[in-house]
Amino acid sequence: MIGFAIDILIDLFLIIFPISMTLRALKVKPKKLSDLKPALERLGFKKISIKKFFKQMIPLLAALILISLTLSIILTLMQLNDLEQVAVAINKIQQISPLFLAYVLIARVSTEDIFFRGFLVNRIGVLRSTALFAILHVFYGSLAEVVGAFILGLVLAYGFKKSQNIYPLIGAHLLYNVFALWMIFRVF
Repeated sequence: MIGFAIDILIDLFLIIFPISMTLRALKVKPKKLSDLKPALERLGFKKISIKKFFKQMIPLLAALILISLTLSIILTLMQLNDLEQVAVAINKIQQISPLFLAYVLIARVSTEDIFFRGFLVNRIGVLRSTALFAILHVFYGSLAEVVGAFILGLVLAYGFKKSQNIYPLIGAHLLYNVFALWMIFRVF
């Protein structure tokens, strides 16, 4: 239960910090909820039609899946594929509660994309934001996870740089993680 509380605190930080720093950069002192709109738009929360959402999300998702499968094959051939460590970590999360796994899957994906793409990409660049994203995946204890997070993080960062809209990234990232979980549970 302590782990769940820590995860919620991390996710709150990954949302509140970018919003507050963006408001500060815009020199906006919010007095009501609607005052957050300029900061949220700068972080990528922009209106998007359903058609445009899918037009941007589907290629991102396809790229994530194809690159992930290719990377997995390459790491396996090099005898560096240690994704069983990720399976162990996910099993621990699932044993706590399937709802906790769903929370991590949905909330963490959203907060990661807000922080690493919506906030950091335009401030420190694609490579640095992606390197930080990858480094934080070291807690799975898997080299393959860190390498994968870096390469797939690049895809998401370039996707954000191009569209400046966070919604297709969150959609692609979420569906990719569902695919990855499915693959992990099939293999391990």
